This record gives sequence, structure tokens and C-alpha cells, in this order.
Amino acid sequence: MSSEKSFRAVYVKYLHDVRTLTGSLPAEQRPLHELLSMRRPRVLLKDGTLHDIDADELRRMAEDLPWYLHGFVKLPLVVLKVGPEFEVKGDRWTLRAVEVLLGRGLRLDPDPRISGEELARLLKNYKSLIFVSLLSIEEPEGGRGREDEAF
Repeated sequence: MSSEKSFRAVYVKYLHDVRTLTGSLPAEQRPLHELLSMRRPRVLLKDGTLHDIDADELRRMAEDLPWYLHGFVKLPLVVLKVGPEFEVKGDRWTLRAVEVLLGRGLRLDPDPRISGEELARLLKNYKSLIFVSLLSIEEPEGGRGREDEAF
């Protein structure tokens, strides 16, 4: 087997494994106010299945956040393990909401990094609203479409 064919076989396996591992992450995030208005709050996952969100947790988060964040914060939250810490992925509004939930207050430039203890506190109250991953949620370069299109 040539080295190019060997590399291609390993790369195809890598893409398959990454897609399998990231398939349980959300394909979409919805604003808090939209989820609150749904009879059965749920979001689509990357593998095509639906993830049901606990309505009680959703209401609790809405009570814990200022009303003006309800239209901006996107759920579910996605948290990545980065070295010894964790990093919340999301826009500035989502990061601000996490800081409020953690009791840090509102900052102009929110810090996406949280400790393991802070993540445990969030998970205790909002476990159906948080996805934690050890892998980046980005597709590998050339990862869309057929595997051999990356070459």
C-alpha cells in the first residue's frame, strides 16, 4: 500500500471517529426565550437526534438571569475541556449569562474560562442545558462532504 493510500485510510478513519464523537453535540442553539415558549423544549444534535431540555431547569435558568438576557443567551451551553480548565463556547451574551449564573456579575469583556468547580455548580442546576466535550466542536478541515474530497 502506498503512503498516500495509507494516509488516506487513516484520515478517513479519523474523520469517522471525530464525527461519531461529536455527533452527540448540539447542531443548533436557541435563545432562552424561544425555548421557554416551546411546549416541549428540544434541540437538534449533530447526529440528527433530538435532545429534550428539562422545562424546570429552563425556568430556573430564566429566573436566575436578568430578563434582558433571555433573548440573547443561546442554549444549550457547550463547554470544552482546555488544559486544566474548561472554556464556554459562545458569543458575548452567552458568556455574560454564564458569569451571572456563577455569581461573577456582568462584565464588558466576559471570560470564557471556568474551573471544574464552577462547571460542577452549573451542571448541578442545569444538567440538560449543558454539553461538555473533550473535543473541539469544529469540523476538521475538509471534513464536510465525502472523505476523499479533502485530498
